[in-house]
Amino acid sequence: MYIHEGNARFFIDQNFYNIGPGDLILVPPNTIHRMILEANNKIVTTAIFFSKYALGNVMSASQSVFFSLYEHSRKKRNINIV
Repeated sequence: MYIHEGNARFFIDQNFYNIGPGDLILVPPNTIHRMILEANNKIVTTAIFFSKYALGNVMSASQSVFFSLYEHSRKKRNINIV
């Protein structure tokens, strides 16, 4: 999920993070997560849902770096807000 505008708290894998414009959040499969907005706050995001298996055949070698980061995060349960 990419944050375009606004601020919120993001709960993921038993931790809270303050998020805002420019942040990118990768959520591994089967990970509990939730965005929490304060009253009257608005946030603009873009969320992309995908399967590496569905996209694997159409991705170039340079794009496979993205999948390796995703897999590392999924296996190690290492959650980072970029």
